Amino acid sequence: MLNWIKRLYNKYFNKVEIECGACCELKIKYSREDLFKMLEYKSYPNVEYRNEYDPNKPTILIMDDIIDTYSLYEIDFNKIKIKYKQDIFNAYNVVTALGAEAGFIAYKYIMEGNRVDYAILDITIGSIVKFDNGEFLDIDGVDIGLCILKNTSAKVLFSTAHSLNRKNLVMEYYITKFEEYQGDDISKFAISKNSDRVEPIYTFLQTK
Repeated sequence: MLNWIKRLYNKYFNKVEIECGACCELKIKYSREDLFKMLEYKSYPNVEYRNEYDPNKPTILIMDDIIDTYSLYEIDFNKIKIKYKQDIFNAYNVVTALGAEAGFIAYKYIMEGNRVDYAILDITIGSIVKFDNGEFLDIDGVDIGLCILKNTSAKVLFSTAHSLNRKNLVMEYYITKFEEYQGDDISKFAISKNSDRVEPIYTFLQTK
């Protein structure tokens, strides 16, 4: 597991790998920027619109690799309607990128210039594609969050069932990635799937 994390970290931060045999050969991999340019994102499915789209309303993008997770957001939105008297499906457009290709679906939506005002993103989605040259590109929630922050003025909220601390080797990778590129602590922008999410989601959707 530790070696896998190191390889993943090196892949993201464009470290050069040195392989030693009878002699040492320096092998430079494609950078992630190169791989994103190679990605044929238009070939992926579109997001799913969960209500009638109104261009005058703000748009919420929900991304998760587990399709059934969306039902939990429906429950959250219903609780918000009861507790705060706000009908999310009336006040916002709701679009979803779900399943194994969630990262690529969301990336396509963003890169095609569609509106995003609020994004609620699962972190560990693990959307992976293999290119003809043998290289792999994995897209996770942090990648999409950084893409949104770079290309739009949208607000981003990460959602995860994992503990966001550096003792968790898997999460250390995502924490470091966000800190490296955004210069901030990802935990400030995250909520736990294992806790009551109604208040934090409602509060998030009120930010301007």
